[in-house]
Amino acid sequence: MSDAVAPLRVGIAVADPLADKYAADLLRYCLARPGELAPVLIVCARPAAARGGRLRRWLWRAILWEERKYLRHHALHRDHEALTDLAALAPRTVALALQWGPQGPALRAADLAALQAAQLDLIVQLEGADLGAALQPCARLGALDFGTAGTGGAPLGFWETYRRQAKTGFALRQAGAPGQDGAVLLCGYYATRARYLLNQADLRYKAQFHLKHFLTQTARLGHLPAAAGAAAPRASRQPLSAARLALYLGKLLLRKLHDKCYKEYLQRTEVWGVSFLAGSWRALPGAQRITPPVPSGHFWADPFLWQQDGRTFCFLEDYAYERALGHIAVLEWREQQWQELGPCLIEPFHLSFPFLFSYQGQLYMCPETSQSGQIRVYRCSEFPLRWELAHVLMEGVSAADTMLFERDGRWWMLTNIDLAQGGDHCSELQLFSAPSPLSPVWEPHPHNPIAIDSEGGRNGGLIIDNGKIFRVGQRQGYCNYGEGAIVYEVQRLSASDYAEVEVQRLDPGFAAGISGTHHINSSGGWTVFDHKSWRKP
Repeated sequence: MSDAVAPLRVGIAVADPLADKYAADLLRYCLARPGELAPVLIVCARPAAARGGRLRRWLWRAILWEERKYLRHHALHRDHEALTDLAALAPRTVALALQWGPQGPALRAADLAALQAAQLDLIVQLEGADLGAALQPCARLGALDFGTAGTGGAPLGFWETYRRQAKTGFALRQAGAPGQDGAVLLCGYYATRARYLLNQADLRYKAQFHLKHFLTQTARLGHLPAAAGAAAPRASRQPLSAARLALYLGKLLLRKLHDKCYKEYLQRTEVWGVSFLAGSWRALPGAQRITPPVPSGHFWADPFLWQQDGRTFCFLEDYAYERALGHIAVLEWREQQWQELGPCLIEPFHLSFPFLFSYQGQLYMCPETSQSGQIRVYRCSEFPLRWELAHVLMEGVSAADTMLFERDGRWWMLTNIDLAQGGDHCSELQLFSAPSPLSPVWEPHPHNPIAIDSEGGRNGGLIIDNGKIFRVGQRQGYCNYGEGAIVYEVQRLSASDYAEVEVQRLDPGFAAGISGTHHINSSGGWTVFDHKSWRKP
């Protein structure tokens, strides 16, 4: 950013100067970038909420005791409820003496004068401020609401866990009038966690990363980025009654009992396998399938087909429980059955998702190597069992399920990078391009991440069919990784645009005992997909 350009003056609106770690982190982020961002703290004190009945308060304390005990085991979120005095951090604070009426808050003349004196470019209202459009005229670019809409008295993330919803969302939108939602500028969805407090912490940690990026992008552009045009999460208006709290507490205890009985006493775990069908992927899921047996102590997942010299091969993740790591193995269609040829790539770190592509007459593999902190490409030195490291496409990234393909003379990379370093590769889809698949420099797409959604965001395979590109996305369920697969057709792909539309789904109901499926690949006359079930490993 040029020295001649003034930093973006951002008002950070909170309900109390003693705020959570996320508000403090956002304030510190702005202070660390004086050339781009100049923060002003706005304190919007709200009337105290009603405390509710004695039984409701007792149940809530019991839930919090159980939730906090569990949260202490998560290093990333154990300080989720820590508070910081923001007034001690902020170089400037504006305290509003609001009038609260039946229609919500109203700015007094003194409030308006104080905000105008701050000469703000943008106001971001964090969870709890909730002043709606009252602050809209007080900044050059208006006011934005960050979080979710009203939740009927329940804390953020509670209803999604209570109802066992597959995903929990956040939104950044223009502040609207009471009862109205403004235009959505940014939104995203992550898989719902089994406990509400962990769900809340996980959502706020990840959403915070995107809010920071949004503010930096706005500072560099000098105006708000284009509206996302996506469907933002809708809030529940149900009251948080004692009966619902009692039911939620019962659900927590039943889940603990289920996990202990099923995993410890019965020693059951989710084991993946693969199935093949002779035919098009469009025939899924009803076609007759061939399911080769998985060796004892292993599971198979992430299969990719390859045809060479009239023979058909399948490269897949072979996870060995003894090593607690995956490697890449090969199957071949021989004598009317799929036969295992053995391992073809083993590293001291976990390998999976062996994506295959051809370039300049040579065969390459780009497996998932997130534990190495790299996106790696291997060259086949002796087909099909010998491979050697050829190129490192990216360093210092935690990336999963990378796919490379050529379109219109340029190579494209679809990958799932955990930019927030939250241990999650299941929602955010990134797109890059380069003149060669072996290029050490990849240009990020201006709309990155092109998707933030645990329903379809993570890659689950690539299908090229009659010149059309179909991306397979994983669908994460409630506490169920890889519950289903979604096939999207890529309709627009360019340096400035990306769009895809859903054309088919594969859900686990195609066979008894199947609890999930998350990968599809098709080549020639064969289609392969994976699936999981509960059994002893």
